[in-house]
Amino acid sequence: MKPPDRPAMTRGTERTIIALIILTTALGPFTMNVPLPSMPAIAGALDSSYDRVQLILTLYLLALAVGQIVYGPLSDRFGRRPVLLAGLAVYVIGSLASAAATSVGLLLAARFVQGVGGCAGLVLGRAMLADLYGRNRAASLIAYVTMAMVAAPMIAPALGGLMEELFSWRAAFASVGIIGVVLLAATAILLPETHGERAAGPGASSLLWGSRRLLAAPDFLVVASLAAFSSAMYFAFLAGAPHVVIELMGRSPAEFGLWFAGPAALYMLGNFLSGHYATRLGTAPLIRYGTLLALLGAAILVGGTLYAPFGPATIFLPMAIIALGNGLVLPNAIATAVTARPDLSGAASGLTGALQMGLGAAATIIVAAFLRDSTAPMVVVMTACGVIAAIFYLASKRYRQDSREAS
Repeated sequence: MKPPDRPAMTRGTERTIIALIILTTALGPFTMNVPLPSMPAIAGALDSSYDRVQLILTLYLLALAVGQIVYGPLSDRFGRRPVLLAGLAVYVIGSLASAAATSVGLLLAARFVQGVGGCAGLVLGRAMLADLYGRNRAASLIAYVTMAMVAAPMIAPALGGLMEELFSWRAAFASVGIIGVVLLAATAILLPETHGERAAGPGASSLLWGSRRLLAAPDFLVVASLAAFSSAMYFAFLAGAPHVVIELMGRSPAEFGLWFAGPAALYMLGNFLSGHYATRLGTAPLIRYGTLLALLGAAILVGGTLYAPFGPATIFLPMAIIALGNGLVLPNAIATAVTARPDLSGAASGLTGALQMGLGAAATIIVAAFLRDSTAPMVVVMTACGVIAAIFYLASKRYRQDSREAS
């Protein structure tokens, strides 16, 4: 159901809004993935160990989690547009500081700032779609937006690896800083406010008021947790795959980026299917199919690790199946969570994203702590997250049955 104060839009205005949502939402995942192939090189250039440099991924995810907790409630109270502009400005500062970092400590600090800014588009893009459309239509658009934005993180590792080989790892950070400046200007000029009805929270000192309400709502919590554990499978893969492919398998950063395109393409396909079928079938069947596919991919990953020849295909082919499942699960689970409480859609989007990124950060820490000369830590964490996601799916299904019986 559309909000009563939805802004009047021409077709051209709507396309402009969707385009800006795509670009600002893609910025965070793109920036997260760009330095992945360069992590071994960064460790050498800054005289550090791989597990410490890997914290540029972990801290970025933690920054996304922290930032989304704040951005959601802020945007519910003050509007989407000003909060998004502030986030993009912080992102530009963090990007340029990352490019100029002369030590791992400075790079980690800059990446945290970059992540805090980069998460603004992630949370506010979903919230803006929830402002303008009902649940099934929002799920469809979130899927299409995600499908389109996947093109950015899909090419990010390849671009990062290529720029490292042609220039240096610093060039990637400088480039995303320039992209941030362009998006900041475009958003300031072209993006209207979509959130006309502000949440009547108890005051600026209680920004977590909406989050407390949401955490007490089981229909929100089980679906948000399902999305978080599904995402954690991907983040565990991101933490381990560069080391496994580049260091253990002896492949180049550019080759890693090319292999990475396979799972990204399947994730795009999953989002396309979600966008095509969400309004026809509803969100629940697509979440079910996606959860089963992710479990199948995890099972193949375990079997391949135990019995298949040791090579990139052993991990990337099962990851492609998992990515297809995530493409079905995530847009539909996110849309369900964000529309659980329409008056708190910004807080719901922020808290959902925070759970995803926080759990993803935990998964990367666990993988990095144990990853040495085997893929086992990465495989175990990915499989455990897939099983727990399936448990939350069953819980959400039971909750829907109880709700129908009560009504």
